Amino acid sequence: MSLLHGVSASEVHYDVLSCPKGLREEVKGIFPDIKFEDLLVVATNQRSKVDLVKMGEKVEVEKDNLLENFMEWAESLATALEAKGYWSDYVDPCSGLPMRRKECTAVYSEVNAMSLLLGFRTSNAGCCKVLLHPQWGSSVYPASFFTYAPLDVLQTTLEEVDRKLGGLEFESLWTVTDGKGVGNGQERQGDTALKGASLASVIQPDSGHIRGPCFTFFLGIGINEASICS
Repeated sequence: MSLLHGVSASEVHYDVLSCPKGLREEVKGIFPDIKFEDLLVVATNQRSKVDLVKMGEKVEVEKDNLLENFMEWAESLATALEAKGYWSDYVDPCSGLPMRRKECTAVYSEVNAMSLLLGFRTSNAGCCKVLLHPQWGSSVYPASFFTYAPLDVLQTTLEEVDRKLGGLEFESLWTVTDGKGVGNGQERQGDTALKGASLASVIQPDSGHIRGPCFTFFLGIGINEASICS
């Protein structure tokens, strides 16, 4: 269940979730000493301008741009949370390895993780299994972030990072669902309309809503097949 949904000024879409039991072995592979009772998973994606399954110079340039954008956002968030006393780390989309735990050799599979977290369809691309975004298909660039920060601290820090990176006054729309939630595959009103501002919604844990309108994640061939094949 998505606890928090947002879109940053740099157009990084994110969903904050608790770590389900089915994902814990995957996470423990890269963080052996992880404490799951305190862990929040921040699942992110960016919409790409091209289909990342394809090959060519335009695709590689787009991947580089999206990687740089995520890395700047994630490192800024990790640094800000660390300053407040909370552990965090994030996965390099190119290698499937955590960025801050340098001694790790295990590879984190975004496909397995996001399939468990969000329940999206998968598709075969050669020898690899990929995830498909309900609206964007394979034109999406995913990456994962992890933290021990409480949800309210994470929310505040996301706002602070957005101001810092966006250079804009932060505008936030927070709503609590009425118990009906938002159907899968639907975008919240304002997701595409708000640019340079953050949009977020808090999902009531007792609403019966399985998850918010999280987005599917896909690691295109040519990023790192070890992290996307299952």
